[in-house]
Amino acid sequence: MASFGLAMLLDPECQKILQVELESIVGKDRLPTFVDENRLPYLRYCVLETLHWMPVAPHGLSHASTQVDFYEDMFIPKGSIMVANQWAILHDENMYPEPMKFWPERWDGRFPQARDSRLYAFGFNRRMCPGRHLAYRSVFIMAANLVSAFTLMPDEKSPLPDNVSLGTGQTFKCKFAVRSPEKAALVRSTASTIDSN
Repeated sequence: MASFGLAMLLDPECQKILQVELESIVGKDRLPTFVDENRLPYLRYCVLETLHWMPVAPHGLSHASTQVDFYEDMFIPKGSIMVANQWAILHDENMYPEPMKFWPERWDGRFPQARDSRLYAFGFNRRMCPGRHLAYRSVFIMAANLVSAFTLMPDEKSPLPDNVSLGTGQTFKCKFAVRSPEKAALVRSTASTIDSN
């Protein structure tokens, strides 16, 4: 979610496109739900782009080989520790042109070679994260509600990072401006419903 928020701050035009899409599908008198997911393609593109652009675990988790193996003439002894470089895969320029650019439109079909970022962001094959569906849908619904109710704006006292890159431990501050009194009421009513449960 932090990476998604940073993307919205760095690309305010993208945030406006999302808000227009959300209002056209969801309207102004409610917040998005999972029922809306299939009718929000640009939001889906933004979440896929976030997973590609700044993966949560860029170097994945290490694994040990369970048996002797060969890969492209390389001998891999049993018990070898292997680390999949998910960052390199998700930033392969052949699959993802201009990989460091936050570019949701890359998922609209114009780059058929772009593989679904969920295939790599959550690990591989039988070692894939068992919570990947929950993680993806959680980011989706949080992003939908965040952009529906608020406009993210930079904090003038805390400039955004110039160079977004892996492993720098960058932090940033921002402001959440409520988009309307009606949206504020919706957020308050949702919060009070959660508190009462």
